Amino acid sequence: MPCPALERYYRDLQLLCTPAEWDAELSLFRKPLPTTVWINDTDPLAGEVRRYFESMDCSLVEPITWYPLPGMAWRILADKTEFRKRPEMQALRRFMIEQTALGTISRQEEVSMLPPFLLDIQPTDKCLDMCASPGSKTAQILVALGRHKVVPVDSDASPFTFDYESEGLVMANEIDTKRANMLVHQVKRLRLLFPFALFTNHDARYFPNVKCAASLVGNADEDLRFDKILCDVVCSGDGTIRKAPHIFKIWSPREAINLQKTQIQIALRACHLSRVGGRVVYSTCSMNPIENEAVVAQIVHRTRGAMKLVDARSLLPGLQCAPGLQRWVVTNFKGELVVAPSDEAHEALFPPNTPGAYASAAVNELDLRLCMRLYPSHCGGGAFFIAVLDKVKEFRLQKREESAAAELDGPNINDCEKGEGSGSDNSSKWTTAGERKRTEVGAVKLVEEEGGVTPEKRVPPTYVTAPAAITDVVRNFYQVKDFPFQQLVVRTATGQRELNLSVSSTCSIVSSSALDVLQRNTDSLLVVSAGLRVFAHENLDKGWRIANESSILFAKVMRQSPRLLRVPVSFVERLLSGGKLKDVLFTDIDDDALRTRLESMDVGTVLLEIDCPAAVGGVFYSVALRARTRLQMLVDHEDVAGLKLRLGVAAETPVKEPVAVM
Repeated sequence: MPCPALERYYRDLQLLCTPAEWDAELSLFRKPLPTTVWINDTDPLAGEVRRYFESMDCSLVEPITWYPLPGMAWRILADKTEFRKRPEMQALRRFMIEQTALGTISRQEEVSMLPPFLLDIQPTDKCLDMCASPGSKTAQILVALGRHKVVPVDSDASPFTFDYESEGLVMANEIDTKRANMLVHQVKRLRLLFPFALFTNHDARYFPNVKCAASLVGNADEDLRFDKILCDVVCSGDGTIRKAPHIFKIWSPREAINLQKTQIQIALRACHLSRVGGRVVYSTCSMNPIENEAVVAQIVHRTRGAMKLVDARSLLPGLQCAPGLQRWVVTNFKGELVVAPSDEAHEALFPPNTPGAYASAAVNELDLRLCMRLYPSHCGGGAFFIAVLDKVKEFRLQKREESAAAELDGPNINDCEKGEGSGSDNSSKWTTAGERKRTEVGAVKLVEEEGGVTPEKRVPPTYVTAPAAITDVVRNFYQVKDFPFQQLVVRTATGQRELNLSVSSTCSIVSSSALDVLQRNTDSLLVVSAGLRVFAHENLDKGWRIANESSILFAKVMRQSPRLLRVPVSFVERLLSGGKLKDVLFTDIDDDALRTRLESMDVGTVLLEIDCPAAVGGVFYSVALRARTRLQMLVDHEDVAGLKLRLGVAAETPVKEPVAVM
């Protein structure tokens, strides 16, 4: 479908490429988007999944060659419709649906996979994903950190699959509460990595300062400064035309112009939250230089060179991309050219050193060609933009810029060291803070003479160390002694500071870094989810039962516990087929020794050690409830299909097909 406004803007005005090259890109934009996946290399089944893809006919799939982990990302050589209908692809399609349910693979657009690799995540990094929903990049960041934390099965370094006592943290933030909860749901297939993650609910422009222990920053009086921050900001999204062809009908330059202010605010807040020596990756799924190079230029200008644009292509040597634009044009909402800053076009829209716009020593040295632009011809996907910026020194806004930041509803980035240079007089032409009310915890308090409004306080729930009511059950009933009890936390009810245990209470394990953040940020940080659930309230189970999703954590620590029960996979298959309750009466158990053992136990949770040839290592762990007259599997209904796949048991109903996300 033709879109004259879009074609004129990018081909004739912005000159993204030659007219012939643009026509070639446009023809690719009109084709359906291919399906692409990456393999979770921290999962024990990763090698098996990779071998499956490698065994496929090369006319059906091909490896993504730029992907840093060879053979761990694949492109399906068919569009979405063909993939569903072609007979020769149905076995692959079923396999992918099953493996997605297990968390061994994730469907994600190819260009969207790029930013986490450019963060160059190291074993002890504290990472922040400022605009994390829907969660695909957060999942990549978690896996990147988690691959440094894997504990071999035969190792005594940690009783768990991952070393939760080591440093390293991922904070995933989303402004919308519903989307924040969906973010947790989207990433939940990586449950064993959840102790390293905190999911927060803040406007990224006003993300609060985070307190942490001296061991994390070297000074007890300082705030946590993140090592790596991803700013995959809200954007006009015209690079996603292959997935959303309706953009051809509605495109105009208005949305990019309106969004740029928010994008700059988010990026500047990220720069403040980054440590010196840290890295900020700014990305959009837009082709518009107003949202891309113009924002990068503003970052460098406003921080007076504290943020340095760097060439990170060496991290992805197999990737083809176009350089960033050095010059671009500005239009008004109607697409009419504007040659200089005015009431209808703020100076931030223009390239550096445009007459009447901004200029500084920092932008004089800026080479915007170091930005990365991707088009469909580069990797067969959509369009994307990435800029990698390293923080080389602290910065502070000058008074003139502080005023402009307040008028932008800007974040408080004034507690760093004062830098050199000066801001622009034209910044005051942006809308003022008094034009809308802010309700974000930790937002900057604006002075009354500027029309500011004091933020409304929300009382966030807090996470407190697990009380004796829980830890005593673990020690005495389950006879677990070697367990990091100090890393167990329970969430209070929303609006309450005191813990009142109830039937809805759950107890989770968090990493040492996550625990420190939770304990020191009870007033400012809105955490919607933290850690991996390990215990849940159960009336029949001394008050607390082991959560099935964390059953593998008890494989070593319950080795001597009488609550450990070894069973054949055929017995578990029978349980899973036992109707809605997934149970079996003791009187119906044919194995006399097993029946006698169960009848001699107290009511409560048992850890099942399942002999299973199909599982990695020949054994798998799950949880069941020893009730008064029966044994019942404690598996959520939505997890039954995945459990059967892990055990090699045929599923009765197909697993729901997932949706690829950015």
